Amino acid sequence: MIVIMSAVWEEISGVKNSIKITRGLSIRGRKGYERRIWVGSFASQPVLLILAGMGKEKAMDSAQYIRDHYPITALIFLGFAGALAPELCIGDLILSGKIINGSSIEFPEAIEADQDLLSLAIQAAQGGAFKFLIGNSLTVDKVITCSDEKRALSARHDALVVEMESYWVGKFATDSGIRFLAIRSISDLASENLLPFDHFYNLKGSQRWKAVWRYFRTKPEDLGVIPKLYLNSRKARNSLTSFFQAFIPKIGNFAVQ
Repeated sequence: MIVIMSAVWEEISGVKNSIKITRGLSIRGRKGYERRIWVGSFASQPVLLILAGMGKEKAMDSAQYIRDHYPITALIFLGFAGALAPELCIGDLILSGKIINGSSIEFPEAIEADQDLLSLAIQAAQGGAFKFLIGNSLTVDKVITCSDEKRALSARHDALVVEMESYWVGKFATDSGIRFLAIRSISDLASENLLPFDHFYNLKGSQRWKAVWRYFRTKPEDLGVIPKLYLNSRKARNSLTSFFQAFIPKIGNFAVQ
């Protein structure tokens, strides 16, 4: 079974709408949060989607649950990322050839993508309606909201994008003998500052509307960025969805050893 994992609803909603769902369920995690799972098919291939939530702990807990309860042939992380390279645009896709653990400052650890999956991903991305690059992804332990911090990370690490989950899910998959690939879509530019999105989502990866309301009640001047954020999110999501639709038929005949 092909497993598609994402951290928040906006990343996976287009993929969910693409598949024929046969079953949906919510499973409570070890510390009380719920993960949402949908089982179905796309292009005659069995697919499982899991909305893991943001960050290392929830992503690894979800990966372990899937490994223990389903026959995984490949684990693919689809998600948004912040650009570290100034040439990247909203909706560009990064096929992560290497994923760096950014929380290890002096001696950063890294994992490599499964090369067979990466080759199929390149084939799927060619001719798509989005630009794609093969490059490194940097996993950190918080949402990077400041453009100055993005520039500092870019100077310190050989990476195109920054995110919060790929290294940990990939390491778990690799250690478990599961083929892994991470695909990231740019949702904010290297030059952009962000709102505190990590406070806007609950443990299920869905938006906390009361937190959103409280934030804008105290900072109404930030309301003007909402249309741009919506358009950025939609463009990034559309790239992920288009990639998924092209990738799954190619992975269908992929023999996992």
